[in-house]
Amino acid sequence: MRCFAETTLSLMELNALARNRVYRILDANANRAAEGLRTVEETFRFILEDQSISAGLKQLRHDLMALVARLDRVELLTHRDVSGDIGRSIKTDQECIRENLSAILAAAAQRIQQSLRCLEEYTKLIDPRIANEFEQLRYRAYCLLATVELRVTRAHNWLEKAKLYVLVDCRRSLDAFVDLCLALSEAGVDLLQIRDKQCDARMLIEYSRKLCDRLDYDRTRVIINDRVDLASKVGYGVHLGQEDLPLPAARALLSASQCVGISTHTLEQAIEAQNLGADYIGCGPTFSSKTKDFSQFSGLNFLRQVAEQTSLPSFAIGGITLERLDEVLATGIRRVAVSHSVWYAGRPAEAAHEYARRLTAVSGTNSGDHSSSQ
Repeated sequence: MRCFAETTLSLMELNALARNRVYRILDANANRAAEGLRTVEETFRFILEDQSISAGLKQLRHDLMALVARLDRVELLTHRDVSGDIGRSIKTDQECIRENLSAILAAAAQRIQQSLRCLEEYTKLIDPRIANEFEQLRYRAYCLLATVELRVTRAHNWLEKAKLYVLVDCRRSLDAFVDLCLALSEAGVDLLQIRDKQCDARMLIEYSRKLCDRLDYDRTRVIINDRVDLASKVGYGVHLGQEDLPLPAARALLSASQCVGISTHTLEQAIEAQNLGADYIGCGPTFSSKTKDFSQFSGLNFLRQVAEQTSLPSFAIGGITLERLDEVLATGIRRVAVSHSVWYAGRPAEAAHEYARRLTAVSGTNSGDHSSSQ
């Protein structure tokens, strides 16, 4: 009985101590979470210049501080004891080294998530209603921070440099198809998308594999349109339309090194694609096209919005010709996807070379103003 009594007394004392010092825990974790969010936000604001994700992080940080403001600030400040924190002298080797941007973001994300959990748990001793709101904030952070890390760790440095994207079909013989694709690659085409709705799976695989076997991977890469199942077996990645398989489901079928592009027709779709972790977006239709029929066109204004408010590699598409290329470039977009004006041109390689030359000439120009307020 004595041991039981002593144990009970010890637990009572511990609970009393926790209640007295809970504001110290809350203050420390509120600071950690806010600092972590600001660290991630600065990366997307000043390095990646991603307005959409920066805005999401900023909103999350402001919502966090609004919740913290509902706690007793006098108590928080009174119990702040930096000099008495025994954790200041406890450091691991990993804390002192950050090898790259991904490591910085991963460390900050973990700090944010852990701090939000502490805020949720210890606020239960003060106000369960605020604790519940911290829980909801934590779930929001999980989703946004996953997007943040994927945006960096899945970044395709090669794709960032790509400018010219040509859509091709399988209506030529296999040898003629491969020979023309190789000529386009030599002329400066960065991406070749195999898009043929009339072609069966067997033929798509045959054409894709033969092309990939002969193509210089460092110069040009192959994208499969729509067919995630085929792209999982061959090619650099897949391109999805708005009605195709959702991006998370597509990711589950692809390797980590494969990219996913998404067609977008509105700014909202472009931002959503970016937030979901797409590697690039197609933006259009810009003009009327000989390849596809459209009831309406996104136009040049959509391209301006994308250039100003997103940071993903963005390819203007839809009726773009050499004669109208300057109109597209004037929007701030620095990448184009074309089909008929190259694939069915009288001299395809020459047309591709001219596109590549003009796109390269403006590649040093900024593709938009991604500045934001404090």
